[in-house]
Amino acid sequence: MKRIAVIVFLLFLLSSCRIDPTPESQPPQTSSESSSVESQPPNPSSDGATIRSYSVYEGGYKGMFNDTPADHEFNVAMAENPIDKKMNAEMETVDISGTREQQIFFSDYAKWWDRELEHSLDNLKKYLPPDDQEILANSQKLWEQGREANRQLDANILAKNEIIMGTQVVSSGLNYWIDLYKERIFHIKYMTYLVENYVEDPVPLEEQTWNNFTPQK
Repeated sequence: MKRIAVIVFLLFLLSSCRIDPTPESQPPQTSSESSSVESQPPNPSSDGATIRSYSVYEGGYKGMFNDTPADHEFNVAMAENPIDKKMNAEMETVDISGTREQQIFFSDYAKWWDRELEHSLDNLKKYLPPDDQEILANSQKLWEQGREANRQLDANILAKNEIIMGTQVVSSGLNYWIDLYKERIFHIKYMTYLVENYVEDPVPLEEQTWNNFTPQK
């Protein structure tokens, strides 16, 4: 039975839904970082602004970029994104009590986030000169390679140690990967937000793309 359970889990890990990025290491948030969320929004004219990547937690986002407060327009748009809203609403009505139901449900949303990543990369790319477009493409390749290496390592650890995990591994694992996608996407969207707003000639509001999200298929 142990080996059957491990095989089932490995099939889940190695499925073709492309939903398993490598986590970007995040140090635990200190009390000073927590209190800094209440500080003022970033000043577009200030030099040496500190940009930190999002840390995604259940119930909200911490470690905001540039120590912006929770009600800053970027933070509000990310926290109230339509993908999470749709998923959370569906979780109240859809039966996801079984392993297969959980895998189908969360895989669909993980794929949606995967499409959103491509969409966000395209939006940022149009503002970049060719050399920075190449850097962006290379950084994305490295991110994807790390994601694949992490998946393989996880699978090897489980298989070689015959570790048995329960049904919760499906939902918790997919939610974990969804959060990792969001870390990457929110960073890309924030760079887009900056180049559309914090420049000498800002992009008109009706033409901005940083807060656009792909529709569900």
